[in-house]
Amino acid sequence: MKITNKKNTDEGSSSDYVDEISIFSGSEKIITSKEFKGGKMTSIFGGTSLNLVNSDLAQGTNILDVFVLFGGTDIVVPSDMNVKVNVTAIFGGFSDDRKMIAENEDNNGKELVINGLVLFGGGEVK
Repeated sequence: MKITNKKNTDEGSSSDYVDEISIFSGSEKIITSKEFKGGKMTSIFGGTSLNLVNSDLAQGTNILDVFVLFGGTDIVVPSDMNVKVNVTAIFGGFSDDRKMIAENEDNNGKELVINGLVLFGGGEVK
């Protein structure tokens, strides 16, 4: 668990899990793991950015829990990653803004499920 008071940038991590907390701050995380399994992201009066473009999912269902309170979160994924969004937004929003979803047989059996709650904030998958 990481509590920050300034913008924190991670240039690349091979970790299979993410656990980011941003309170009154910002955080950028780049994951390069080829067996990403999910994790937790919390943004309270701050923002969090997660870049999964150079990563791949572990086999099966991988869960990413998101909580946003008066903040925001961005999750960038490859166009061929299977992603399901189950986020409840109250006085805010969370959207899946991917332009093109490509089919890739290598991703059969691999799925990223984004669960969470957004209160007075926002987030998007792009």
